[in-house]
Amino acid sequence: MKISAIGYEHLPIFPKLIGDYLSSSASLKPFYKYPFDFKAFKEVIADKNISKENRQALVDELNKQYAGLNTTSAVKSNIVKLQQENTFTITTAHQPVLFTGPLYVIYKIISVLHIAERLSGEFPDQHFVPVYCMGAEDHDFNEINHIHLNGEKLEWQQENKGAVGRLSTKNILPLIDEVEIRLHGKPSAKETVRLLKEAYTGHSTLAEATLHLMNELFGEQGLVVLNPDNKNLKKLFAPTIEQELLHNHSFALTEQTNKELSASGYDIQVNPREINLFYLGENIRERIVQNPQTKKYEALNTALSFTSDEILKMAKESPGRFSPNVMLRPLYQETVLPNLAYVGGAGELSYWLQQKRIFDHYQVNFPMLVLRNSAMIVDSNTARKITRAGVELKELFDEEEKLVQNLVKRNSNNTFGFVSEREQAESMFEGIKQRATEVDPTLAGSIESQKAAFLKGLEGIETKIMRAGKRNFETSINQLRSVKSKLFPGNVLQERVDNFLPYYARAGASFLNELKREFNPFRKEFLFFIDED
Repeated sequence: MKISAIGYEHLPIFPKLIGDYLSSSASLKPFYKYPFDFKAFKEVIADKNISKENRQALVDELNKQYAGLNTTSAVKSNIVKLQQENTFTITTAHQPVLFTGPLYVIYKIISVLHIAERLSGEFPDQHFVPVYCMGAEDHDFNEINHIHLNGEKLEWQQENKGAVGRLSTKNILPLIDEVEIRLHGKPSAKETVRLLKEAYTGHSTLAEATLHLMNELFGEQGLVVLNPDNKNLKKLFAPTIEQELLHNHSFALTEQTNKELSASGYDIQVNPREINLFYLGENIRERIVQNPQTKKYEALNTALSFTSDEILKMAKESPGRFSPNVMLRPLYQETVLPNLAYVGGAGELSYWLQQKRIFDHYQVNFPMLVLRNSAMIVDSNTARKITRAGVELKELFDEEEKLVQNLVKRNSNNTFGFVSEREQAESMFEGIKQRATEVDPTLAGSIESQKAAFLKGLEGIETKIMRAGKRNFETSINQLRSVKSKLFPGNVLQERVDNFLPYYARAGASFLNELKREFNPFRKEFLFFIDED
């Protein structure tokens, strides 16, 4: 494959907040601790500390979660090393999306693998473990129950109550059969389907299946998968749970941050709740609120309610009943992991930038925030269409109509825009107005009206010429539209829609290896993998 890259600063793909973060804007410095710079890791390593007790609890739970899996020596070694004070993690997180979900989930993990490997070479006296922290407690089933294959949406039909990681996989085989039909004939299709069947029919829950699949894909490279839906790990977080219930610290701190971000012209990614916790039970994950009249704590949409003493006792004795929402999940993650950097997309980093005050309050070190790699995979047929259209890769990010108009202009002998004619008309009418108003000043308005009518007529002529040009180049335009649809399905980046399975079925593990060879988040570039076959 041919690899091309474009600096993020040249592409309109990030909100202002992330653009300013990438450029180290002074207005954002109060909202993070370390710059997005590989050189800063020396400082992050010096600052990160986690107790032996927390490390041991983490290792104990990882060993339980990996029990029964065909664990690689690299993963086993990394889990053991996590007991040592000179071992740190590089982490990304995501829900257990069906069959790994959109491509960017894979990109997040490979970005993490790159950083951990690079740090190992730079700091040989320390160990660095790549971690995928599974958002198994999330309850939005519609976000995780489907994949897109070759423009077609395949959906898992399932009862969906409570945490998605706990969902049964007993009825998923028919969906895997659908995938097999659509991958038929690709060189590694059988291997790909085998992976899915072993993962999803060999385990009883979605979280277990996801752990198995990620271990098969990335175990040789030492990726450690953690399911934080765990009562023993939440014991480490219990003091924070109690404080959240009693004092709503995260709400007040985030509200203050949000006001400052808004005053600086930034959009707010998420808004905090007064209590940023859910009640988690069998087939239930519901927000916890405090009734202003009774002062009791209630789980919304249930009959459950607790006095202050009852809920604090539960937090101490059964912390697994509590699930942090998006405002507290990062703090929970950083409490249980010896983590140096969080790797995520623009949306994720946006809400992490809202949370530094929470970390400071609880005296948990705020990690480096790393924007994951973004990429686009261009098959050979699409690449030929791009070449024939004479379109530069950067132009593909333009709106479709602008792309079409530029194609017509490039391939037409006509000059579009009438720029010189417009300038001449402006000059001519200005001269007429000056001469006329010397005789009668009231004629100025009439002349301005005549000018406006003329320029509007000129615009009409431009529109007609463009319409004729589109007819002349209809075939090329249709090909360009198909390129846009292929690479930006639904007008969003390919990586946010397409699943990795067709690419893996075609090239096997070499597909992932090629991504890893090229990925480096610190280059801050959008990558194109272009098939020239």
